[in-house]
Amino acid sequence: MVSLRFVLKTDVNSRSLFVSAAGGDRQAFAAGSANGNNGAGDPWKIYAFTDRPAYRPQETVQWKFIARRFGNGVYSTPSNQVIEYEITDPRGTKVTAGTASLNESAAPGVRLILTEQLPLGEYKVTFWDLGRKNGIGGATLFRLEEYKLPEFKVAVQTAEENGHKKAFRLGEKVEVNIQADYYFGGPVSNASVQVVVYQNPFYHYWFPHRDFPWYYDDMEQQVQRGRYNYGGGQVIKRETIKTDARGKATLTFDTPRENYNQDFEYRIEARVTDSSRREIVSSDTVRVTRQRYYVYPRAAQNIYRPHDKVTVDFKALDANEQPVATTGAVKVTRDYWWEVWLDPNGPRSERRRTSSLATKARRLSASRRERTKALAAEVSRLSTRRHSHPDGED
Repeated sequence: MVSLRFVLKTDVNSRSLFVSAAGGDRQAFAAGSANGNNGAGDPWKIYAFTDRPAYRPQETVQWKFIARRFGNGVYSTPSNQVIEYEITDPRGTKVTAGTASLNESAAPGVRLILTEQLPLGEYKVTFWDLGRKNGIGGATLFRLEEYKLPEFKVAVQTAEENGHKKAFRLGEKVEVNIQADYYFGGPVSNASVQVVVYQNPFYHYWFPHRDFPWYYDDMEQQVQRGRYNYGGGQVIKRETIKTDARGKATLTFDTPRENYNQDFEYRIEARVTDSSRREIVSSDTVRVTRQRYYVYPRAAQNIYRPHDKVTVDFKALDANEQPVATTGAVKVTRDYWWEVWLDPNGPRSERRRTSSLATKARRLSASRRERTKALAAEVSRLSTRRHSHPDGED
């Protein structure tokens, strides 16, 4: 084993490390990382705070910070030391920067005026030592927020049939209508509309009516969570369009023509921005399936006795849970089964019902070769008898 030690340079705050070694025809590598605490000094602890967590435009932020260094098992105040700081907006753009000289307790307070041009969102502060050779830390300092009543509304709609949302088939084009209207009346014309279409797998389920539906709520909710737990989905289209004089914009996208043995659900998200730069977001979903509807048969009971009357109900639904009136053929098949086993202490036997696991484990303890021969002979005998007795009775 060979050990190698080296000293990291201190001209950057953090870095990625990659080490490789080769010996003959064999190679090895390892990856790692290192942060700004490179041992050049004691680690820092900084607590930055403001007079309140959120502000509105044109207000003034009053903030300060407390700094300590940890060494020899205790914290100390690095008085008379100069620290550089920088505040950035939600887009990462620098808002202000400066230096602060620490006194015996904390840094002096700092003021920041929030203009109307600053974007809304989280503002962060980052600290360095003098000259920015080593990073000390950073955190979210405050939020800039402004609430205004929405002045217009946005609706995203897909095609309808007979007053209900249309379910599309694979290979069809989907047309989406986006309508923007002011609450006081009138369309939002010439507005910018950014449309993003997300694609997710879709699986159709039907839960029949139950006498005590509350008892099955947790089971059905679990299925629903698994059905839609695909995150945001795959972006298949992103486009920026404009609303017309009626406040309407139209988008069309294609669906897969190939049958991937999969149905899909598409989420259409529209972000409309008017002339005052106010943005309103709305979305809608559309389902695209391989077949026009789904059919679910359900028997009144799961187990019947001989000579009982079997009742089966059929439910036909489209992808949007709407009932479908249709006709079709029903085919009923009958399956036979026998349990064949070898008893090590006796002759072969045949049963119509399954035995317990313990009994089966004991009876199937014969060697694999003997069981294979016996099962082949038994299957041949049963096949011959089945042709003689089509109804399966002895």
